[in-house]
Parts: sequence; C-alpha cells; structure tokens
Amino acid sequence: MDDLYAICRRYAATIKRPFDVRYDPLTQSVNVLDNKEALCTISENVRYQLSTLHSALSRIDQLSIPSP
Repeated sequence: MDDLYAICRRYAATIKRPFDVRYDPLTQSVNVLDNKEALCTISENVRYQLSTLHSALSRIDQLSIPSP
C-alpha cells in the first residue's frame, strides 16, 4: 500500500498547476496554497510548531543528567 501512495505522489508531482496544496491532518482537509494569505497562514503554523519543538528540546536538555 505504501508503494501505491508513493507512485500516486510521484505522479501528482508531475501535474502542472498554478498552485500547491497541503494536507492538514488536524482538520483532515486539503489547503490550496494559491495566494499570499494562505502562505502566510501556513508560515505562521510552521513557526508555531517549530517554537513548540524548540521549547520541548530545551526542556529536555535542562532535565538531562550530564554523563560522567
């Protein structure tokens, strides 16, 4: 089944279109990225997710016990 998904993705990447799309697993929807507002929204979401990841990594580093 994974092979079928890979084949479909490769095929879809060859289709010429004036926009991109992004799947949003939270809402289980597809976002059409065809204007600046849509791109800014995605950018803000990515920035928030990276901030959360950075915060979690920093917290883990603070809790880590140094090696002898």
